[in-house]
Amino acid sequence: MLAGVHLELARKITRAPRPGERTYVSVFGLTATMAVALAAPVLSAALLLAWAGPPGPIVLPAVVVPLVLPMFAARRFNRTESSRWPAAEPALYVLLTFAGYFLLGLQPR
Repeated sequence: MLAGVHLELARKITRAPRPGERTYVSVFGLTATMAVALAAPVLSAALLLAWAGPPGPIVLPAVVVPLVLPMFAARRFNRTESSRWPAAEPALYVLLTFAGYFLLGLQPR
């Protein structure tokens, strides 16, 4: 669910909403929307680590690699004059997260 929260919020982050556009930024502000959009993947990773047990050769990459995408998107958004959050990273984050869930499901317990 937290991966979906990131996708939902990140795809609607903009510095300048178009007239009539409904965004979370209009309701919560840019800083708060970005904070929640970035907290969701971190919380998701923490819960996954807690559930998966001690980090092993499969667990750690399956949890850490997807986190790179939201952080990279935030850095890119903050360093450029772009008015919108990068579009590809949220979707790729969700795909990598689900791939990680799959890998963790294959891990022997």
